[in-house]
Amino acid sequence: MDRQANAWVIAIVLVVGALAVLALRPTSTRTGSLPEVPLGELNDLEPGTAMVSGLRESKGTSIFGIRLASNAYFVTLTFLDDPGCHESVGSGDPWPVSSGACSSVVPITGKISGRGNQGTGESIIGVETEVAGDCYRQLVRGGVWPSPDPACGT
Repeated sequence: MDRQANAWVIAIVLVVGALAVLALRPTSTRTGSLPEVPLGELNDLEPGTAMVSGLRESKGTSIFGIRLASNAYFVTLTFLDDPGCHESVGSGDPWPVSSGACSSVVPITGKISGRGNQGTGESIIGVETEVAGDCYRQLVRGGVWPSPDPACGT
């Protein structure tokens, strides 16, 4: 092959490679922009419960319209924990934690997505967890977790 033919082959390989990388990257889509959930209502929650503070749907991965990974559904659950808990955990840490500073009384497993403290001293903990699509469609922001809906398995 001459140099010009080699250049064309390399150019085609680079273009196809770039398209493949773009097509295989995971995508995530927010399902809407919603008003804030008032965290003051956290004080009204029964022990062992949390408030649904966020809903997120990931559209999965596809290449040229062929679905390679299915949709995933996530809920952010916010609850109050012991004073000092928020200082012993970090965003992205798994929940529940083994730290003695946190009581872990809410039945949730996932990743910590937010943390803070109230003026009363209690820690505010947000945990994002994956749920089934049927459960996701039944949840509303400001609702209580564990959900009484049978689709949520509780």
